[in-house]
Amino acid sequence: SLVTLDCRLLTEEHLRRGLDSLRRSEGATLPTLLLLEIGHLPLPFQSQLTELLALRERECQILATIDFEAELKDQLQALIGTISIELAPLHTRLEDLPLLAQHFLEVANVDSSRQVGSISQAALEQLSLYAWPGEVEELRQVIIEAPSHCQGHELQAGDLPPVVHHAAQAAQFASLPMEMISLEEFMAGIERELVLRAMDQAQGNKAQAARLLGMTRPRLY
Repeated sequence: SLVTLDCRLLTEEHLRRGLDSLRRSEGATLPTLLLLEIGHLPLPFQSQLTELLALRERECQILATIDFEAELKDQLQALIGTISIELAPLHTRLEDLPLLAQHFLEVANVDSSRQVGSISQAALEQLSLYAWPGEVEELRQVIIEAPSHCQGHELQAGDLPPVVHHAAQAAQFASLPMEMISLEEFMAGIERELVLRAMDQAQGNKAQAARLLGMTRPRLY
């Protein structure tokens, strides 16, 4: 049997119930306790968890997920094996994005009265243009919040947060080809426009136009 506990939401009572479920489990194979994000447990609570696991009445397999930056007490770390799994950044494996987004959408549907069944292709394209500095957790948050803005049964690009739209706009500008600009011709065009405006304002009087431009009459010529 498998008992899964999310340490971000875990209380001592939840932990005791999980261990009780393991103790009552039957079968030839060892029961398994899966602790999600164990590094989110406060250090004092890690000590309690260590004591409870040490007092378990029958052996069980203990698995846990943890961030590299999380702090874990040595005694608790000794009770769980260590396997490092490094995932490439989300923006480098965009082929996973549609499946992840759909999964998080279905998770959002569980606790919502508004049921959104799918994500439009336009929305997926905008999601793929964002760099996702917060990785999969940021994607989860975006998809879970997006249905609150959705008017139909399919998530549209307009339902996504502004930060995703800004990334899409930036990507469009970045793809525009660089145009060669002659600085000399550009400045000459500005100068000509200013001279014509001054002449128009001075009604053709060259001396007055030169004064408006702050230059001498010969320079105007």
